[in-house]
Formats: sequence, C-alpha cells, structure tokens
Amino acid sequence: LPALLDIAPALARESDFFSVGTNDLVQYLLAADRANDLVAAYYEPAHPSVLRGLARIARAAAAAGIEVSICGEIAQDPRFIPFLVGIGIRALSVEPQALPRVRTALAGISLPAARRLAEAALAAATIAEIRALLEAGPEQES
Repeated sequence: LPALLDIAPALARESDFFSVGTNDLVQYLLAADRANDLVAAYYEPAHPSVLRGLARIARAAAAAGIEVSICGEIAQDPRFIPFLVGIGIRALSVEPQALPRVRTALAGISLPAARRLAEAALAAATIAEIRALLEAGPEQES
C-alpha cells in the first residue's frame, strides 16, 4: 500500500523481508485499475512515483539488512530488470515461462551500469523520459 512507503524504514526494522507486488503497487499509487477500461490507460509502471517508491522500499530494506523480493509484471519485464538491479533488488519472483527471458536480462547486466540507469530513471521527471531510458537499457562498460 502507498501508505507504507513513508514508514518503510520502521517496517524494515521489524520485518524479516519485504515482498512487493508491483501490479498492486502501481494500481494503488496511481489509482488506476488496469482491469477497468475507464482508467486502465493511467496504469503506468514507468511513472516516476512508481520507480521512486520502489527505490524507497529498496533503500529502507538495505538499511535494515533485509531482502526485498519483487513480483508482478515489472519483475519479469527485461526493460525494468536493470533498474531493479540498480536500486539493489536481488530477488525476483516470476512465472516459470518468464525464467528464460529474465535470466537473459540478468546475464547482460553490469552492476555499475544498472546503478547509473537507476539513478537516471529516478532523476527523470516524466514517463516519456523514463520509458526512453528503460528502452535504451544500461550502457555497458567497454
């Protein structure tokens, strides 16, 4: 729930781990049910609030020394995986049929490049900027 973002550090100190369902997080943060035709167009995982919320969760978990597991569409989308790695996510929960796609995405990531991508995405002001960054992917070291 979005209300938990502000208290994530306190929750992390009391928890053994965090598990984030990104489909629900996006829906609740943006008040956009992807199954409702009247508002589905507003369901946007690349929204700055979504990425910044995920980063806040990851920072709170890291500070408390606990793991964060991410599930949902973002976890199995090769465009988002470098961002997730860049903010410190190390556990993804995905459908079995997504495993080859996720493994391929993970194998091609350098940690410094993923961190730079995450920093750029978190600094971006618009969905269009974030989409462009995610589509381009992390710049790899030569």
